[in-house]
Amino acid sequence: MGYQGARNRPYVIDSKIVNAILKKDTEFPPSASQIRAELQRILAAPAFASARRLSGFLEYAVSAALDGEEIKETLIGVAVYGRDPSYDPKSDSIVRAEASRLRAKLREYYDSDGKQNPIRIELPKGGYQPAFHALAAPQPPPPPQRGVRLAAAALVLILLIPVLWFAIRRASPHSIAVTPLIATGDDRTVETLRASLTAELRDALIGSGQWKVTALPHSADIAGRAEPLQLRSNTEVVLTGTIRGGVASTVQIDLQLLNSTDGYIIWTGTYRNQVAVMAESQKDFARRIAEEIAEKFAGLPPPPRSAHYSRARELVNTGNVASVEESIRLFEQSIESDPRFSPAWAGLANANLHLADLDREKDTPQRLDRARSAARQAIALDASNAEAHAMLGQIHLDRDWDFRQAVRELRRAVELDPISITPALLYSRALSMIGDLTGAQEAISVAKARLPAIPDLLFQEGSVYFLGHKFERMEAIGRELIALAPNRTLGYWLAGLALEQRGRVKEAIAEFEHGLRRVPKDDYRTLCALGHSYGLAGDRPRALATMHRYLDTGAKTVTRYTLAYCAALTYTALKDKETAFDWLEKARTARDNSFPFFPYDPRFDTLRQDSRYARLAASLQ
Repeated sequence: MGYQGARNRPYVIDSKIVNAILKKDTEFPPSASQIRAELQRILAAPAFASARRLSGFLEYAVSAALDGEEIKETLIGVAVYGRDPSYDPKSDSIVRAEASRLRAKLREYYDSDGKQNPIRIELPKGGYQPAFHALAAPQPPPPPQRGVRLAAAALVLILLIPVLWFAIRRASPHSIAVTPLIATGDDRTVETLRASLTAELRDALIGSGQWKVTALPHSADIAGRAEPLQLRSNTEVVLTGTIRGGVASTVQIDLQLLNSTDGYIIWTGTYRNQVAVMAESQKDFARRIAEEIAEKFAGLPPPPRSAHYSRARELVNTGNVASVEESIRLFEQSIESDPRFSPAWAGLANANLHLADLDREKDTPQRLDRARSAARQAIALDASNAEAHAMLGQIHLDRDWDFRQAVRELRRAVELDPISITPALLYSRALSMIGDLTGAQEAISVAKARLPAIPDLLFQEGSVYFLGHKFERMEAIGRELIALAPNRTLGYWLAGLALEQRGRVKEAIAEFEHGLRRVPKDDYRTLCALGHSYGLAGDRPRALATMHRYLDTGAKTVTRYTLAYCAALTYTALKDKETAFDWLEKARTARDNSFPFFPYDPRFDTLRQDSRYARLAASLQ
């Protein structure tokens, strides 16, 4: 009887229990992606954007904690504040003093800009291990009495019936089936693009919120056949297409949108690009296709941000200064239309870095800060934005020389987007710079298994073999690269350098000269190698003459573009140690892009016994 009575009695939860469970400051463990997004929100805030060292401290501590690495005072001193690995924290309190400043800065941030943030990052006193908190959203006020609530709901429902009917009718997603693209022809370089591009098209259509998406079997079974198509698809339309390789490492994609009832073609699109560019830009390509299909079939206009964004993407990688400047303006307009559009922020970071590389006069600290800030904002909006992680990793790698932080960001970029080329290349290069040549080689091997045969991947693979003194394998990669891209110097550089390091200097010189004849203007990398080989051959006049083709020895200042590292190579081959070390010091001070390879470059092995070699190598730790 007691059970029967309990069953008929309404079950009431004590309000005190509810309040205890749902109180405002209830904490939940935040995920790694939430923590990374919060970190980027903090670093993008004005108070931290102007405090480079404190930002570096926080970024190092959070990244190390997420990676499960030990966080010690000495490690922070070396990694963030440039202290020598042998420094004594007892006599140098820089880390303790900065930790106190960082704690105060974080408190100020959460009292102002970060007051509403759902995640909190703290640095508790007494250590350097950050703490992470996720706060539940504040609860709404108590609901009104039941009778009032029902009456109000009924009235609202009556008033909204016509509006809801119209909105549902207008907003109901259309249905589409996506079939795997067919790889036509015998070109193996596009085969690996087929599955990934199909998946990106499907994801873009789903992500638009305008389509109900289903998958169908291979498009070869259904394209153009009305009756089977109707039986096998309950959708309104079917997206199908082909992908095939063309001349000069290009790819062509032909897409068709078919009416699933009668098989008639509603829309077609043909797109051509370099294989490497298509592999790199699949997400943006798929987003553009989704918008074109929606506009053509359903009459749905693309978001206002899209026109600016799509055009910016077309311009950013042209290699033309004016075009890249225009892409920056268009990315900014896209952001103005939708400030929460993470891909536009990542594109803005990419464009600013690209412009700095193209035009030395525009390579300013302000431009680098814009790129860094844009990448951080992109991650704050979407922690899964692979391009933003890649751009931030590139800044850490090439500009900050914070190689371990670069490895963290670039590893994340590769995890999020394993098909893009740039993150894979940068990740392998970053691993090389911390001496992990096995990891660098594995990163390229994994990328080669996922991506088409692309010259830049082969070149990075050969470069890692060079640093690892595997010269026969390096030459084999060079020969493969020459066959794949005979009008670029990359393969000749690999083959020539492999020959030189095995004592075949005359053959190396011939290889370098052959490569230089295949390009319309001097390639500095190859000239650098050629000057070194002439030096080894004892031909001082030609070694110096080659060096002067890329080096202005009368320049008043040395910059990261001076190629001081190459000058040091030439003087090392000429056995002029004093001048070689002088140029190496200039390369270090100017942050020459090649200098981080110094400890692993076999061409400097003759300098190893000099104490200056160890000091220069230690400066990179």
